Formats: sequence, C-alpha cells, structure tokens
Amino acid sequence: MRTRWTLTAVAVLLGGISASAHTREAPRGSAQAQESPRVGMRLNNLKVLSDKVDDVTTPENILRAFVKPGLGDAGRSQAIWRGIVKYRHQEIPPNEFLAGDWEAHDPVKIFNTYGYCMCCCSSALFEALNRMDGRDARGRILNGHSVPEVAYGNGWHLFDASLINYFPKPDGSAASVDEIGQSIRDWYAANPGIEGDEAKLIDIMRRDTWMGWKEKGPALLAASPFYQSGYWPAGTHGWDSTMVEYARKPAEVYEYGYEIGHRALFSLRPGESLTREAGNRGLQVNGDVHWGALSESAKTSRDLRYVKDFLPGYAGGIVGNGVHRYAPDLRAGDLPAGADRYAGLAVSGAKGAPALHPRAAGTPGVTVFTMASPYIYLTGHIRVSAFRNSVADTVRVSLSTNNGRTFTPVWQDDALGVSDAVIEQIRARGEKEVARERVGKNQNAACHAA
Repeated sequence: MRTRWTLTAVAVLLGGISASAHTREAPRGSAQAQESPRVGMRLNNLKVLSDKVDDVTTPENILRAFVKPGLGDAGRSQAIWRGIVKYRHQEIPPNEFLAGDWEAHDPVKIFNTYGYCMCCCSSALFEALNRMDGRDARGRILNGHSVPEVAYGNGWHLFDASLINYFPKPDGSAASVDEIGQSIRDWYAANPGIEGDEAKLIDIMRRDTWMGWKEKGPALLAASPFYQSGYWPAGTHGWDSTMVEYARKPAEVYEYGYEIGHRALFSLRPGESLTREAGNRGLQVNGDVHWGALSESAKTSRDLRYVKDFLPGYAGGIVGNGVHRYAPDLRAGDLPAGADRYAGLAVSGAKGAPALHPRAAGTPGVTVFTMASPYIYLTGHIRVSAFRNSVADTVRVSLSTNNGRTFTPVWQDDALGVSDAVIEQIRARGEKEVARERVGKNQNAACHAA
C-alpha cells in the first residue's frame, strides 16, 4: 500500500566550539539580533479565475456554479450531475489510500487536482453534493458498475455521471435503479433465451444501422437521449452493458463514502510561486508513466470524445503538471516572513558572509516552514548551500511527512567550508512542510541559501 506523504519541516543546525571575532553577538536591535522579523507574512485563500472556467475551488462554490436560483429539486440534481460530468472523465481513479475505497472521493480534488475517476468515485461525488444541497442520496451496486440515486418528489432518481446518462420516464422524471432494472427483467421475460448471452445483445444493438436497441429493446432504455449508436457518450459502454448491469437483483444499497473539506485555494509568501502548466511532464499520482491521458487532450481522448457535442465550447480536460517553488531571499528577511517557526537565528547583510546563522554562540537555531498546496507533490527537491567552520558545527535538513508529528533527517553537512547540496526525489501528497535547523556551539555554522 502506498502511504500518504506530507512534507512538514526542514531543520538546519549551526554551531561550533567558540565564537570567533567575525561571529560575535550583534547589538540588540540590529538585523543580526532580530530573531523574528516579519514572521507570518502570507497571503491566504488565493484563487485564479477566468470567464472560461467555473469557480469550483470549494464545495460551496461548486454548488453556486451549477445550481442556479429558481431550480427545483429535479433541476438542482441534474445541474450537479452536469457539473460532475464537466470536471471529470472516465479513467482509472487516482489512489490516495486515505479512505476505505482508497481512491479520491472528494469533489474539489476531482474537479481541480485530478479531473478523472470512475463509477464509484462519481457516485460518491453525486451523493456528497446532493446531501450538501439538502437532498438524501445513496449508492447502488450493479453488475460491474456503481451508480448513485437522489431522493425527491416521493421517489428515487438515477443520475450516472460516470457513463453520462439518466433514463427519463414518460412523465419526464428520471427513473430509479429499481425501475430500470424491472424494465430490463420484464423484457428478458418476454424475450427468452437472450439474458446472459452477450453475442445476442450485441447483435440486437447493431441491427438497423446500430439502432436495433431502440426498436427492439426495453422502452425505458429507448427513451434515453444519451445513447449514440448504442453507446454512451464516452464510448466505453453501450446498450448491451446496460442490459447486464441493471439486471442485478437485488441492486444493493451501498455507501460509497466521500470526503468534504478540501479547498483548491493557495497561499503565497515572499519568494514563493505556484505555476500551473497547460501540459504535463509524465507525472501521475498512481505512477503509471504509460497512462494514456498524459498524452491526450480533451479534443482527442477517446474518453473525452463526447465533449464537443455534450459540452459545446468547453475547452477543459487538460492533464497538467506544475511547479511549486519557495526560494526566500534570506538576506532580505523572506524566510522569517514565511516560516511557521523561526528561532535562534539571525540574518547577515554583509556581502560574502553566510546569510543565515545562529543568533548567538551556543544557541541552537531552527526554522520550520510549510509547503501548502491544493495539489499533490509528485516529485521535488530541496537545494541547500551551507557552511561549516569547524567539526563542532552542524547543518542538518529534516523532513516530516506526517504534518510535523515526526521528522526524518534527509541531509547533513559533513564537510568543512561551503557545501552545496540538492536533495532529490521528494514525493508527497497534499500539504507539506519543510524545516531547517541550525544548532551548535557558536555562530559559525550557516546557510548561504536554501
């Protein structure tokens, strides 16, 4: 099982045996003596919007984007279904191993961080958003498929955002799973010898230039406006699959489970940037470098071929990577401005001198900072330039992957003088923090940059 990685802190310890002349303690009030200048300067809850993309950064904003004033329960349920269809496509789900079903079942994560999932995930999203909007919802188990239902108007109604369908009844309302299943079982009873025979089902679907399903099959399925030559819009399943999936009896009620609380908002500090790229570098959360969506866009992917007709004008579907970078200017005081902890440290403005060092001889110095992003970290590195004047000095970098509960050393400077290091392949998910510790007997251990 893959674990959830969360970077939490990097520590840099600076020290030596005695204070040398050029590291004597600075006067009170000077830049060197200032322990916590500008601590906590961070802009939070930032988001970037345009007139081409809905605001789906929070569950509340998802509802505002799609559920318009004046809609009844049927319209509101259908609007939520359309929102899910718009911001996810049918692909092997992202695995986070955070819940019993291990895939991501959070609406904001699917809409913003991933953009793809399968039937159980889509069912969970539909349940979550409808319950937020005030209606009861539940999942149903079919043969090889999972779907959700929503309750309103004294009945249950199916809306499948995974295969993109629902089944209107003669009165215009969406049918329930039980009604669909009963219509199929009644048809099998009237047409013996076909149930369980895949070849016969496909033959019926193909008749009359791929319209045999409409003329020969159950009337409730024939009334669905989403079949295209017998296939659902994504092209992965067809009428023959529907005849097998909904024949299950009973179609058990099942809670697919979901998480609510993720926010696609970000924060920035001095020296920090977040770049979202309209393309990818072959990075994917499940580690599948051959994953087809890494090289396909919404206009060409087989799983997104429905976009042009079903969502005209929609230009989404890009599977992109990006870069989250934090490079504080140590001499300018950017690090204490963005750190969660900054203690026992001082900044040197002198040209050629280490930028960051212990504030006083014999006093440990430590700084801890968080790398927080609405996206997952698939790779990364920490770049450090350190200085040790004696063997008693220590410069250490530690990393936490459990929100700061524990730290693991990932690098320690073992050489005297200046050492440059790049700590590679930091893989994490969600929020991460980095801590630097500087500890020692004097002020000679230092960082030029980090």
